[in-house]
Order: sequence, then structure tokens, then C-alpha cells
Amino acid sequence: SAGTTQRVEAAAAITQLQPPVATTTTIDFIEETTAALRRMPINSDNRQNTNYDRHR
Repeated sequence: SAGTTQRVEAAAAITQLQPPVATTTTIDFIEETTAALRRMPINSDNRQNTNYDRHR
């Protein structure tokens, strides 16, 4: 939708304005968040595989 496109363009503009230190901090935060999500015991892939095996 147009709203989504506007948000993406705004985010891109903000990213371009950020100094390198801010960009590095953002990347570190994303990597930490991704790692935390990987450590969670339940994710959609595990749940789907379990249901698939159970119903086979």
C-alpha cells in the first residue's frame, strides 16, 4: 500500500542521515534481537514440523 511505501522511504531517508556509529549500533541491536529469538524454545518452524509429524 502507499502507506507502507512511505514508511519504507522514510526509514531509508533516516538511515542515510545516521552517522556510522548509529548504524553500527542498530546492526548490533538487530543481531542481538535475532540471536534472542533463535534461543526461544518455540518458533513457527518447530511447531509446524511437530504438527506435521503428529498427523502423518
